[in-house]
Amino acid sequence: MGEKFLKFSVIFLLIMGSFLSFSNPVEASPSKFVTKGNTSGKRVALTFDDGSDGTNIAKILQTLSKENIHSTFFLTGSGTKAHPNAIKDIKSAGHELANHSYSHADFTELSSAEIKSELDRTEAAVKSTTGVSTKPLFRAPFGAVNSAVLTAVGNAGYTHTIHWNIDTLDWKGLSETEVYNRVIDNIVPG
Repeated sequence: MGEKFLKFSVIFLLIMGSFLSFSNPVEASPSKFVTKGNTSGKRVALTFDDGSDGTNIAKILQTLSKENIHSTFFLTGSGTKAHPNAIKDIKSAGHELANHSYSHADFTELSSAEIKSELDRTEAAVKSTTGVSTKPLFRAPFGAVNSAVLTAVGNAGYTHTIHWNIDTLDWKGLSETEVYNRVIDNIVPG
């Protein structure tokens, strides 16, 4: 009986030891929410959010090229699928590519798994179109962010969630002069 008990104890300890050696996966740090660069000099980060229609990409790229400006384009996966040649043009012009979700959903209304799916689908679409990753930059659709979103985005490999501090409101159909004035009148270092 003592030998049987000893064998049972050893087997039990080996089994329990293997269960206890597995720990829950470690979560990454939440994505850092960024609204302003760390500079006191006159620096501006010009960014664009690509909508699914892509109607203004060629015009934007032409202007950026003429002015010798590099920018960051936050891309949706659906937009990348809808106009892949325009997305290739953005990359070819040397601009930075970043993730803006697949379907432009409000991330505060999604589960962590749904957020990961949105990010992964966009990453796959952009990478297959351009060969470039969207990591580590993300911009939340509608600017909708909370701690759960930042955690899920960080866990998906996006270390920085980039927000804006001047919204041009161009999507409301403002004139070129109105957009220009919104930017120039509100610009600050960083």
